[in-house]
Amino acid sequence: MEEPIKEKAIGNRRILVAEDDKINQRLFFYLLKDVADELIFADDGAEAIKRYTEDGNFGLVLMDIKMPVMDGYEATRKILGHDPAAKVVALSAYAFEHEKNKALDEGFVDYITKPVQREKLLETVEKYFEESQP
Repeated sequence: MEEPIKEKAIGNRRILVAEDDKINQRLFFYLLKDVADELIFADDGAEAIKRYTEDGNFGLVLMDIKMPVMDGYEATRKILGHDPAAKVVALSAYAFEHEKNKALDEGFVDYITKPVQREKLLETVEKYFEESQP
């Protein structure tokens, strides 16, 4: 029996996930593999910047706030300095409103708390992919 051909999205459905925890990386892969054209992972903020500037053309970046080498705030500032139109979503274990407000003030377009809820993650990803459709 022949495999059905999956339609690819019209927009850019490449996602960069900056997450230092390997178990969380696997979780993000599992949750996003069917909605993204391509998933690229970075283990820290410095690697995220390198991947973003070298690979480019990401429709969305999911950025952990607390990582080794360089945290998500600094990495996001540098990515936005390179590409002011970048869509970067903060990932954080902190659920306090002031933490969310700080992230939004820093240039993140959205904020998702950990542990990540599947529905919230997919809703957020689809929201920003829909915005980038022609």
